[in-house]
Amino acid sequence: MSTMQGLRIRLNDTVVGYLAHQSTGANIFVFADEYIAAGPTRPVLGQMFIDPNGDEGRTIEMLQEAYVNRQIVPPFFSNLLPEGVLREHAARELKLSEDNEFEILGAFGSKLPGAVVAEPVILDDIPDRLRSNHKGREFMPGEAPVPFSLGGSQLKFSMFRSNGMFTLDTGAAEAEYIVKPPHPLHAHVPVNEYVSMRLAAAAGLNVPEVLLLPLSAVDTSQIPHLGFPREEGYAYAIRRFDRTSDGRRIHIEDFAQVFGVYASEEYSATNYDTMMRAIYALPHGKDDLMEFVGRLLVNALLANGDAHLKNHSLIYSDGMTPRLAPLYDVVSTQPYIRPDMNESAALNLGKTKDFADYDADRFDYAARRGGIDRALVRSAVAQTLDRAMSTWPTLFRELEVPTFMWARLQSHWRRLRPTLAAVGNVIGNAKQRTES
Repeated sequence: MSTMQGLRIRLNDTVVGYLAHQSTGANIFVFADEYIAAGPTRPVLGQMFIDPNGDEGRTIEMLQEAYVNRQIVPPFFSNLLPEGVLREHAARELKLSEDNEFEILGAFGSKLPGAVVAEPVILDDIPDRLRSNHKGREFMPGEAPVPFSLGGSQLKFSMFRSNGMFTLDTGAAEAEYIVKPPHPLHAHVPVNEYVSMRLAAAAGLNVPEVLLLPLSAVDTSQIPHLGFPREEGYAYAIRRFDRTSDGRRIHIEDFAQVFGVYASEEYSATNYDTMMRAIYALPHGKDDLMEFVGRLLVNALLANGDAHLKNHSLIYSDGMTPRLAPLYDVVSTQPYIRPDMNESAALNLGKTKDFADYDADRFDYAARRGGIDRALVRSAVAQTLDRAMSTWPTLFRELEVPTFMWARLQSHWRRLRPTLAAVGNVIGNAKQRTES
């Protein structure tokens, strides 16, 4: 007889379901009976668990299924776990394999992004359909070595701001910012991301508060084993949109969770066309789609080749209604590839990843394939380009865009179709007039 350990899954105070780990290596998630019985007013865990057409009967059928994976946990929960340096550090300190996701999830159970909480539970509290032919074993998760779980390969911290200093989240309350120190391999990433996000906001996109900080204002003394280069002198901070000022947690899910795929598939599982269709089908689909199209254009203008599935999310401010979450993780990646190479998009749009193929017709083609209002998409393209054309020349000068970014962007703009290249031409002409 195999043994079983369990985690109770909550969205804030609502019990959603149970995740069980068998000694055979299987991880099984089932929804709680009371959650299923709550009806359409239940808070939403994820889009992959509800009928896209709003059919409650079909949703109940989906909620009654058991979601089973071997070794690693089901994709929705796997995507809540830290990645990169934080994952390595956590596994090392917990004396676990990085693939032992059940125990890592338990260790970060109250420190996960969004509103999800995973807490140990005794076998008697697990639904009968999970307990058959299994002997219970008490689960005592280890203590997470850092009090936050954040995705992405780049090192980052969840922090508070107090009296001009940014201090590590201690787990006692919810932190306000995600802070990224200098990158160990790529130069001036904090400056790059700050500039990119300011430009995105000027183009009319939904961007949280972003800050460029002196590295001396960031206290990382509580985690000395996570090193990073200090000679650049700056860190980047973005306000967390999954936390409120009074400490309330807001549920979010990234698009890897939306499509039920693992982080390893973030560049390959689907394309921007499918994301456009999924966003258009949301309750506020027209507004959210216009925002998303604007993001794709800004990524093309800035040569950001890293806008994969996990760099886009949905947010549930009321617990039930999905909206496109604010923008995050926009960086001009062109400066970090070989000078003789051209950056391409993370995913296909209208059967291409080449930014040089982007224009109004490309978006029109993607809209037509997805049954999306083509006039809406064309309007989003025109509005975003107009805003970039009118605001970016001045902002490029005010932000003192670093030379390493400016030179590679100029080369990138020369490759683009005329409607997008025009933005670069206006910026270049304004810069020439200023310098002369």
